[in-house]
Amino acid sequence: MKFEIKPHKNGFAVHVDDDDQGYVLQDDCTNEVDAFASFLCTLLNEFGPSECGSRYSNRRIHIHVTKGDKCEGPRGESEFEDCRCMEDE
Repeated sequence: MKFEIKPHKNGFAVHVDDDDQGYVLQDDCTNEVDAFASFLCTLLNEFGPSECGSRYSNRRIHIHVTKGDKCEGPRGESEFEDCRCMEDE
């Protein structure tokens, strides 16, 4: 499966080779990192594998936003909540 992704000011336009229609993913996040993490979660939930792992699996897909390892201050406010497969929640 191949994706063509075009960024826009308020989200992304996505075209999937296996699908004849395009998708527009809008995002309300004001933070660029949170917005991109939210975009990845949408891709995972809409187009990811049906079995993307559980807490007991050998491998699983999990999108997580953390502060940088050299950051000395607090993480700061984040609009993004960790994302896993819909089945895993």
